Amino acid sequence: MIAVQDDPDLSARVVVTGMHLLRRYGYTVHEIERAGLNRLHLIPNQVDGEPSALVLANTVQALARLVHEERPEAIVVHGDRVEALAGAIVGSLANVRVIHIEGGEVSGTIDDTIRHSISKHAHIHLVANDDARSRLMQLGEETNRIFVVGSPEVDVLTAPDAPSIDQVRSRYDIGFDTFGVLAVHPVTTELEHTATHATAVVDAVLADGANWVIIDPNNDEGCDQIRQQLDRLTGERFVRLPSMRFEYFVTLMRHADVILGNSSSGVREAPVLGTPSVNVGTRQRRRSAAGSVRNVAPERDAIIAAVAAARASGRQPSDTGFGKPGASKHIMALLEELKAVTRYIERLVVKTAGRVFFLDVGDIDCIEAEGNYVRVHNGPKSYLLRETISGLESQLDPKQFLRIHRSAIVRIDKIKELQPWFHGEYHVILEGGKQLTLSRNYRANLQEAVGNSL
Repeated sequence: MIAVQDDPDLSARVVVTGMHLLRRYGYTVHEIERAGLNRLHLIPNQVDGEPSALVLANTVQALARLVHEERPEAIVVHGDRVEALAGAIVGSLANVRVIHIEGGEVSGTIDDTIRHSISKHAHIHLVANDDARSRLMQLGEETNRIFVVGSPEVDVLTAPDAPSIDQVRSRYDIGFDTFGVLAVHPVTTELEHTATHATAVVDAVLADGANWVIIDPNNDEGCDQIRQQLDRLTGERFVRLPSMRFEYFVTLMRHADVILGNSSSGVREAPVLGTPSVNVGTRQRRRSAAGSVRNVAPERDAIIAAVAAARASGRQPSDTGFGKPGASKHIMALLEELKAVTRYIERLVVKTAGRVFFLDVGDIDCIEAEGNYVRVHNGPKSYLLRETISGLESQLDPKQFLRIHRSAIVRIDKIKELQPWFHGEYHVILEGGKQLTLSRNYRANLQEAVGNSL
């Protein structure tokens, strides 16, 4: 986003929402400001403990209003959180291009459902690797919309200007030299097991005897049960943090003996850094094939044994199988290319008879103005949309659609016949038999489109 912000031909508004605006997690919007990003738009979309469905609804409502007001050329979303799903839904329904970064991944829980849903709303897919590309193709996404760019996280993980471990210790008051990192999040499809699984992890850490830096869970349903178990980890061996700035967290992971829990950082970032990790339970069960990752059931003794084996294995060779470095450069190049190409809508959102559906523009015969509304004709059917005819005209490809009157647009390939009328006007007969008027003021447009003088 910094690169987009600094580019003279691109501009961006950064929507800040979710945990960034919760005091419990440190109100980390300040970290975004310190990183140098501006034009922030804050959307408080939840209170602590609010269920995901309401968080999604709150975010959709706020984003829809922002998009309606600003009409961006694209909405860029990343990953698989409900806030990203909200952005994809709003963009899709508003006919705004949706660009999804790191779709096509698998993990094994509700995250897969959300991630794939985002992909089905997206128009452009920027994926990390060939496996992700293949999965999107299996979902029916067109190959010319899928670009393998690598992983933005890997760019940060391999950046030469990361903070030193001394800077990290000083900033977060970490008093020991050797340590493991613990990060456990709820599995929303297994809420009935949350307390039991968290208890097993904490029991294993207490029995381990080593130093640990503990990162609080995210705000998904079930997080309170995990926090209750983490409250047992007190004393000089433990440092507990609500959140960390990402580049500092990268340095912390790079110097850790082991990463433990069910965070994606243990199966994606840790292998790149060469840090061994223990992945507990099902939350990331299909995410990584890296040799440095040990998958284990959420049972105390199994976790203890896996942590000991991970420590004994020591540092591992860097594994960038998930995604190669260079994603930022590739993404910027694609954004520049997309900026240069004018994009027209491919379908309209139609609301009628208590339902909402999509109408491909290729199925439209003509469009007629009715005040501040338009009536879209599709064969014998017609639909009333809340849109001005001029507003809709600007969104349609002029190679396919033509304004023939101040109150009418036709699809060029639906024109069957032109009949001369009075005062230089013509009757335009469409394939389905509908008749419209070509006014003198718009006759030159049709002459240019068909390449003949009228």
